[in-house]
Amino acid sequence: YDEFVIWRVYETRGTRSQIRRAPREIRGVYEVWRTLIELEGPDRASEIEGFSARSGLGQWEGTWYVRLGFLWVLRCYTRPEISEVLVLKLQSGFEEHLKWEAELERRERARRESK
Repeated sequence: YDEFVIWRVYETRGTRSQIRRAPREIRGVYEVWRTLIELEGPDRASEIEGFSARSGLGQWEGTWYVRLGFLWVLRCYTRPEISEVLVLKLQSGFEEHLKWEAELERRERARRESK
């Protein structure tokens, strides 16, 4: 199927092991996403339900992310001039959720102490 590949998908160092450690279901969804990107490109792949892409914020500004499941996020960077997608990171949203809860708790504690 290499002769039909329009886009190339590259993974940064460490991303491959993140993908290997992810649950089997997420690995399967990732492979489907990767195939869609290679054959159709990121614009067409994001039109498919379940693979909607959003731009990153904060430290991830200039990148975009795709939800691969309820709690799994794939961070990417696109170089359209050479038809390349660079996969930066696969992360569990659960870890981010725990950080967010800890931050909310810290703010609430600081608010109570300031009274």
